[in-house]
Parts: sequence; C-alpha cells; structure tokens
Amino acid sequence: GVIDVIGLPLFLVFFNVSLGSALPGLLALIALTTVGFVAVGTLFSAMVTRTRFAELMLPVLLLPFLMPPLMSAAQVTVKLLAGRPLSEAVGWLKLLAAYDVVFVVLATLLFPHTVDE
Repeated sequence: GVIDVIGLPLFLVFFNVSLGSALPGLLALIALTTVGFVAVGTLFSAMVTRTRFAELMLPVLLLPFLMPPLMSAAQVTVKLLAGRPLSEAVGWLKLLAAYDVVFVVLATLLFPHTVDE
C-alpha cells in the first residue's frame, strides 16, 4: 500500500536505478508480494494476540513463512532490473501467486476461529 508507493521512488533515487520497461512487471510483483505478506501477517498476528509473549513469538513464527515471498520477490526483481524479460521469472511468479492463493484462503477460513473467544 502506502509503503510501496513511498518505497519504490526512494529505491529508484537512492540506488540510481532506471526502470525502463520493467515498471509494469515490478508493480505486479509488488502487489503479489504485498498480498502474501499481509495474508500471513494478519493470520499469525491474530493467532498470537492472546499469548503471553506475543511480541516475541510473532517474529519467530512469521519469519519462516515470509521467506518464500521474499525470495521470489528478490529473484524476480533481479531479473527485471537486469533487463531480462518477465518470461524468465514466470516460475518465481507462479510460486508467489500460489503462495498468495493458499494463504489468503487459509487466512479467510481460519481468521474467524482465531478471533473467537
């Protein structure tokens, strides 16, 4: 959302990167990655809110589940900024899309049970 809108221009300025034709692919990548982060983060934060050490448990539980979208985003970004066609990163994008579908569905199904008392 807002962080993406602020972060992308700052990334371009600080690292002196020219996007050229990579902008549409990069915007799609940012959207897919953000959906994955939000779905997993919301689900796990709802799960640990009632635990005693929630502020310690959330990062420990969340980190392994954020690695697939983080690795996918890094691999696709490298290819796009190197001027490679988006077709070379289709495997990583499929992984990211599958991850998003799984965790959005899982979060939708489990969220009501995590907030019930």
